[in-house]
Amino acid sequence: MCGSEYFKSALKNTLIFTAVSIPAVLLLAYGIVCVLYKKSKRWGIILLLFLPALVPSASISALLENYAAQIGFAQIIVLFIIKNVGIICIAFRAGLLSIPNELFEAASIDGINDFTIHLYILFPLMKPYILFGALIGLIQSFKSFREIYLLFGDNPPDTLYMIPHWIFNKFNKMSYAELSAGTIVFSLCITGVSIFVACMLLRLRQRGK
Repeated sequence: MCGSEYFKSALKNTLIFTAVSIPAVLLLAYGIVCVLYKKSKRWGIILLLFLPALVPSASISALLENYAAQIGFAQIIVLFIIKNVGIICIAFRAGLLSIPNELFEAASIDGINDFTIHLYILFPLMKPYILFGALIGLIQSFKSFREIYLLFGDNPPDTLYMIPHWIFNKFNKMSYAELSAGTIVFSLCITGVSIFVACMLLRLRQRGK
């Protein structure tokens, strides 16, 4: 399995996609929530951002079908961000509303600038929610396979060939030995990341007590 060029390509593309898309959607969601909180607290905008997550993959693929030849790695990342930024915003909003307003008011009275408030007050208190958002993003990143499959079928462009494609193709070819091994490795990776996030959340919770 590890000697397969297809598996190596799928693993590389999956890691790159995850490493780029998750930080991007976290940063955008964090920025949106902070701006909304400071300016007007019009949280209804977040509900509008959440709407793309409700659109079925088949509908999105049908809209983009005529532009499939122009769709590449960057466009799939943008699509991932549009579909998931609303979900992450909701998680971040819950975290932001849990922070006492008195902390921000006291910092403002002391003349502390916005950057310092974000760095030393807001960001540390938001860490559990950022980790939770990262876990959601990780899970959602593997679901991007649906749009890619509906647009390109079993054999997408090399840059868009990811682990779910490899697993799906092995299943179609009835290569159950490789499929089982690949699925176990894939599951162990996700389990490892989930345990890491859970341990970090527990550690942050114990620090807060």
